[in-house]
Amino acid sequence: MPFIEARNHYIEKVKSHALVGQDLANLWSIYEGKTSFVDLGCGNGHFLSEYLKLHPEMAGLGVDKRFKRIFKTAEKLQRNESLQSRVIFWDVPTFVQDSPAEFWDEVWMQFPDPWPKDRHEKHRMVTKEFFQQIYRILKPGGRFCFRSDCRSYWEFFQIENSRREFFPIVLSQKGDLFETEPKTLFQRRFLQAGVPIYSLQLRK
Repeated sequence: MPFIEARNHYIEKVKSHALVGQDLANLWSIYEGKTSFVDLGCGNGHFLSEYLKLHPEMAGLGVDKRFKRIFKTAEKLQRNESLQSRVIFWDVPTFVQDSPAEFWDEVWMQFPDPWPKDRHEKHRMVTKEFFQQIYRILKPGGRFCFRSDCRSYWEFFQIENSRREFFPIVLSQKGDLFETEPKTLFQRRFLQAGVPIYSLQLRK
């Protein structure tokens, strides 16, 4: 067993949890034909679990690449009896690239790491290719919901949409367009610290 697996006891918990998806092929069959949304970078599942309580007609999927976060999200889904929903350990850009076309009713992306320094540009998820994939995986009429403390990401999506003319319906706000929806853990911290929030909704 690699050292990192021996050190991280959440790995085995994640592998054995009933609500953790183990491969994408089986995952697609769970959501096929359902009204569904995906939470990209779901963290510990605060938003995902609360959003499902407010929208019981939907099936949700959380995507993250930290074992502890995946396990905590799966536990929240199980406690809430959100048994038609899942969480998966996966890299977000790779997940979006591998997702079927016109599959999701909603895609949520909230507070991605801004990686502000130029030398960290390769780590940024918000890219032209990523934006194109978001458009591809949304159903007609589906929406992309974005919240961030990073103004440059917020501006990037709007500029890129104007250039490519992907989404005809755009709502943008310096503030929170989704104030009535649950908040992420990061958002709660930012609000307490007085950090500005930027939000965007693009509908296909």
